[in-house]
Amino acid sequence: MDRTDPYKYFKAALSVWIKETGNGHQKILALETGYGKSYISQLLNPERKKPIPFEAQVKISVACGYDYISFLNHGKELYEQTAAAKKIVTFSDIEKKHRQTITQFQDKETALEFNKILIEIENKDSDQFYDLFGKAITACKKLKNPKQPKPRDTTKDGPQPRKTGTDGDRLDP
Repeated sequence: MDRTDPYKYFKAALSVWIKETGNGHQKILALETGYGKSYISQLLNPERKKPIPFEAQVKISVACGYDYISFLNHGKELYEQTAAAKKIVTFSDIEKKHRQTITQFQDKETALEFNKILIEIENKDSDQFYDLFGKAITACKKLKNPKQPKPRDTTKDGPQPRKTGTDGDRLDP
């Protein structure tokens, strides 16, 4: 038997109702429950440590268009969906970084295929995988620090041939 605190169900249903209602939700609850707007604000404060009193929960449920039990059942469905979603979408830090990195590829389809190939290489031959990894790092370093071409002689008449003596030594400074 599920021993989850029903107040969690109440909060889940109320949270969704507030999001769906948008601005003015406190005014609606104040008018429908007969409570003052400041009291509603106190009840809905996320920092509130104590649960909303039972009588207020019942009035708020009715103000949201439900009887109390239906509101709790609705909240239970929402709570369980949220809990299941949290279990499904839990990524480790490295997985989160990987997902962020993938979004930076310009050609995402090719990047996906390349990742599949890398996985296959790693699974079949880890030495080849790490060799390929080393080559990729080297190529990346070359892209970051390309070799500068030697400056060309740009004198008025264009490049001048080297002046050499009869023994092949260079004569010009």
